[in-house]
Amino acid sequence: MPSYTACQQANTSFNPSFVPTMVITGSISEIGRSMVEIIARHLNGRIHIVLVGRNKSVAEAIIASLPLSNDSTYEFMYCNVMLMKNVHALAKELSAKLPKLNYLVHCAGVFGLGGRDETEEGINSRLAARYYSRFALTNDLLRL
Repeated sequence: MPSYTACQQANTSFNPSFVPTMVITGSISEIGRSMVEIIARHLNGRIHIVLVGRNKSVAEAIIASLPLSNDSTYEFMYCNVMLMKNVHALAKELSAKLPKLNYLVHCAGVFGLGGRDETEEGINSRLAARYYSRFALTNDLLRL
């Protein structure tokens, strides 16, 4: 395993010759939002980021705060990842729109301390967000 210092140096020197494309679920809060902001800043806006979440107004505020360049593309796509029909529809739309995907980041999650809470599809909502949606989206986007 590389040392922490080696990881920091590798991250600092990251500057791809191409404009990378990143899709990130759960991108409008907490860890996902921070990842979007950090990579956009690090690459000086030279990235295409698709923010996936459930709150368009928050996503628009995040996008407005990101650095711009001639190669910047930031967009929001609505998806409630607790429903697999939504995840498959998102994957279909992304597959039609994107020629290639460099980074797929899964940050969507659901917090709950109660018992089983089922979605309309009969799936435990926490498992749907934390496991099933991640597998389904990754599997559906493999060709990219």
